[in-house]
Amino acid sequence: MYQDDNTYPHMDAENMQVTAAGSAGSEDRRQEIVLAAFGLIASKGVEGLRTRDVAARAGMNIGTLYYYFSTKERLIQGVVDYIVQHIAVVQNAGSGAAEKTPVEVLHQHLAHLTRMLIDTPEIFRVMGELILRSERDQAIYQILKQADDDWQRYLINVLVEGINQRLFRADLDPALTAHAIMSFFKGAMLQLGLQAEELERTAAQFEGWLLDRR
Repeated sequence: MYQDDNTYPHMDAENMQVTAAGSAGSEDRRQEIVLAAFGLIASKGVEGLRTRDVAARAGMNIGTLYYYFSTKERLIQGVVDYIVQHIAVVQNAGSGAAEKTPVEVLHQHLAHLTRMLIDTPEIFRVMGELILRSERDQAIYQILKQADDDWQRYLINVLVEGINQRLFRADLDPALTAHAIMSFFKGAMLQLGLQAEELERTAAQFEGWLLDRR
């Protein structure tokens, strides 16, 4: 994964100049590293992810980077967590979320993903890079599998509730439908020449197929 360093150096006092300035400062530092790694993957692919470049982008020395992310798996996990935070409005229930129907919840989720594909396609580009690399890297596979399982579980819960309320079609298989939704958004960025309006119409059509029209 890290092409310029396969081992982690001894953490001496000079390299570990991370002060106890509070957890907020530490979180800011971690976020800077994650964003630097994310940017490198977006522009150069996973193969272009090098520790020295990550540290340089984050404005720190390598020892500090290793202090926060001592292994490549932890850094990749940080990048995946960053992606999940942006993809899943799932854990970000807004005001009045409890009053929303499953149809409204799913619509909000799909609309958010569609808007992200249009406005911030690099999120899905990095996800695609990691998915391709996971075929050869078991550690990345496990990280992505956990994120996928969480996403699928969320979708299944929404779909089951909607089916029970007779809002979604009774013949839907929640697990397979969740897979189809996930596959649609993962693959949408690979559609060459797909315009924003076409993507929005396709997502709306997909959503319409799920509804109980009786």
